Amino acid sequence: AVIAHVDSGKTTMTDCLVAKAGIIAAQSVGSKTFMDVDMEKERGITIKSSAITLGYTEKEIEYLINVVDCPGHVDFSDEVTAALRITDGAIVVIDAVDGVCVQTTTVLQQAFQEQIKPVLFINKMDRIITELQMSPEECYKHLEAHIHKINGLITDCAEETSARTALDPRKGNIAFGSALRGWGFSLRTFAKLYAKKQGVSEDKLMKHFWGNKYYDPTTKKFLKHDKNGTLKRTFVQFVLEPIYKILDIEKWTEMDETKEESIKTICNSLNISVVSKKLAPKLRSREIMKTFCPEAETILSMVVNHLPSPKEAQVYRSETIYEGDIKDDYGKSFKACRNGDDDPLIFYVSKMIPMDDKQSKRLITYGRVFSGVLRPNVPLRIMRENYDPSQPKSSSNDVVMNVKSSIVGIMMGHRFIRMNSLPAGTICGILNIEGYMNKSGTITTSDHIHCFPCRPLKFSVCCVVEKAIAPKHVKDLNKFTQLLKSLAKMYPLIKVRFEPTGEYIVSGVGDLHLDVFIADLKERSALEIIESECIIPYRETVTSLSSIKCYARSPNKLNRLWMQAEPSNEKLTKDIESNLFQVNGDKKTLSKRLLADYSWNPSDAKVWCFGPEGDPTNLLINSTSSVQHIQDVKDTLCSAFHANAQEGILCEEPIRGVSFKLVDASFHSDNVHRNVAQLAPSMRRAMKASQLTASPRLQVPMMSIEITAPESYLGTVLGLVSQSNGTILNIDYKKNSIMVTGYLDAASLYSDNFNKTLRSKTNGWGFASYAFSHWHTSEDDPFDDSSDAFNVLQSIRKRKGLSDKLPEL
Repeated sequence: AVIAHVDSGKTTMTDCLVAKAGIIAAQSVGSKTFMDVDMEKERGITIKSSAITLGYTEKEIEYLINVVDCPGHVDFSDEVTAALRITDGAIVVIDAVDGVCVQTTTVLQQAFQEQIKPVLFINKMDRIITELQMSPEECYKHLEAHIHKINGLITDCAEETSARTALDPRKGNIAFGSALRGWGFSLRTFAKLYAKKQGVSEDKLMKHFWGNKYYDPTTKKFLKHDKNGTLKRTFVQFVLEPIYKILDIEKWTEMDETKEESIKTICNSLNISVVSKKLAPKLRSREIMKTFCPEAETILSMVVNHLPSPKEAQVYRSETIYEGDIKDDYGKSFKACRNGDDDPLIFYVSKMIPMDDKQSKRLITYGRVFSGVLRPNVPLRIMRENYDPSQPKSSSNDVVMNVKSSIVGIMMGHRFIRMNSLPAGTICGILNIEGYMNKSGTITTSDHIHCFPCRPLKFSVCCVVEKAIAPKHVKDLNKFTQLLKSLAKMYPLIKVRFEPTGEYIVSGVGDLHLDVFIADLKERSALEIIESECIIPYRETVTSLSSIKCYARSPNKLNRLWMQAEPSNEKLTKDIESNLFQVNGDKKTLSKRLLADYSWNPSDAKVWCFGPEGDPTNLLINSTSSVQHIQDVKDTLCSAFHANAQEGILCEEPIRGVSFKLVDASFHSDNVHRNVAQLAPSMRRAMKASQLTASPRLQVPMMSIEITAPESYLGTVLGLVSQSNGTILNIDYKKNSIMVTGYLDAASLYSDNFNKTLRSKTNGWGFASYAFSHWHTSEDDPFDDSSDAFNVLQSIRKRKGLSDKLPEL
């Protein structure tokens, strides 16, 4: 996967790789954007991840490389997560000038969550030399700072696993270059050049070409210290200075014999042919660099030498991805990436993508074969993303049997190429089964009914913006509804729900995410669609233990529940959201971990379930003792808990981080009198009452924000953040610019149009990038009519058509 912050040049870099394969002309790199669709070309930004399969040969060994170009904007982080699941390595691209940005951190966290091994490409090197005009020594220190920061992130993000590896130019897992100019190099590029001349091994030279290493021409030895201060650093002397000389040719306005001789000398020293005299000096400079160190060659060589093959990667990734026992036949086949005819098929669907034709309603079920061989016309067993193997009866609707895979193939950009068979390790797609899929899932063959699914994707971002949409004309409602449901499948994190007001509420990561989705919907449907302003979703929580044991009776007055609510362990809530704590599985094992890792009260160890589905941060705990028939009604109470955890007492926003304790209960002995119709309403009242008596509060989505602007606008930026009730964490001074990092609540960011105001007050020079950070519990009492929380609460209730009067016990 190619991952980066927005505008780091990753799509251009991918174009270079495509040009190397002969699919597009080398002259089209940077303008063709082969991997982008029309909408992406119009907006100038990558929106959807797209894959291509490329061939590469090194040392007479042929390689097949699956490349997935991912979006860089934070609003499309869901596409990055989906892409990382089906790849084993990542090319992290950073801008040589800007370095590590907000989204760089986010994508690295996502990569290590999926046990992805990275390599680094520092792009736009030409800007350091021609725009910033740094000296070679300054350039080295600038690059060293970027690499140090990246390695710091790796240390912070990655656990001690096989995927964690330090990035070091001396190892060859870092490359430098300019994707737009088509050149790139690693230390090995120059080590090969000098090794032939000096008769020294490449690996030995690479160790001397980075860090505090100096070359003494008199003794012809490499030194660790420059005692007299007269020697140049080896990276400066042997790598940067030759590049500086070549790029200086761009400044020449006219040619003479001396300059021609200089170009000839440079070409001879690099062991390349002298470039054509017909070219202008700027083009000759670029041609020399492209001939000596072509970017595609450098990147692909780094990939095959430093990123793992599927067989290597699945050994350590299997336990992260596969939900079943890694020691049974299916687990062993998954771990070994077996691709024999008798090996079980395990195909993970990461997303749904449309056919190239916009008028076509067909979707490609797109993912990766982790085990076995995928073939057309074979009966399949589909396990949707909500399938819970620990509860096969309650999840029976999420399994579909005997579905025929009529057409299978690989993706070449946005073209689907049919194939007859696709072995383990291949990124590919299936046609004509989209009706059986939601957004993701696991597919195996119908005779392997005991195969477990892969773990669902866990996204690093969440939906913090909503919009209400509806067709302008009622007659278009059916067409609108069908297309909306189909289109939502193609966006991994877009959520759609129907409101009693007759509107559909669409939830997304940010305003751009929603704008792209709605624009796509309008284009595909050709309908007039009404949309609202951005709506900020909140969460409801509690801050104390319920002051009383809340009592609720069933409608027939024959069943009774006593319940209390209290805040859950915040570390547990965050670990569930970060996928560090798996809520599915054996409840005894979960209880043991709760006691060991989260200082859990032993009396609360009987956790019945986590909910609601999709965001299981709340717990239902059985704290009763010797209650008859309680096991008979457990499933009914759990189902009611899942339903009611989606709507809190304050304003029907989802509940987060609350433990609901069933402290006592009594049930009628006859099953007829303790059915769903009797227990669901009493469960609802008990949960609402226990929440109401536990100091309920609203939680606000907080965004981590990074603002870049000229240094002269520092006061303006700080004032704007302060006016928006933001928090400043750090101010980083760069050459003629500043980078301010901090937190801002989503309401201030979207409702007050923070970005537009920032650009206005900085005359267009200020730029803000942001990503969801955490949920912040408001300290204001929502029942105090003089508080800000009360005003927010009333506005939400009014929008949802709820009564102005707040609920009472």
